[in-house]
Amino acid sequence: MPDISIIIVNYNLAKSISDLLDSIKKYLSAISYDVFVVDNNSSQREIELLPKKYSWVNFIFLDKNYGFGIANNKGIENSKGEFILLLNPDTLLIDNSIELMVKTARENENWNYRMRKYQRRILWWSTED
Repeated sequence: MPDISIIIVNYNLAKSISDLLDSIKKYLSAISYDVFVVDNNSSQREIELLPKKYSWVNFIFLDKNYGFGIANNKGIENSKGEFILLLNPDTLLIDNSIELMVKTARENENWNYRMRKYQRRILWWSTED
């Protein structure tokens, strides 16, 4: 089981997805992970070229735009990680923060949310007390 599953929902952001995947590869080395890019039937078809470049990523191509929530659920249903991280496609990793989040979540049960259906934990970060 991977330490974390990263779910990314895409709609017409192939360039951003490519940059994000490059940053994941660069900054995640101390933990195991799987990545799911769920495409919400983008009208810009450049996304279809990415599976060849990123063979380590699981691409899910939906037949219509089901919206953000359903697309995330499709990724979660296919994931196997102990933790789940929903990551926006225009995000770039700039350090090992995700590795630190996993470490912190493992050390503090109150820091994360347990999903009843999937019996895995979603990393949840908030600045609120």
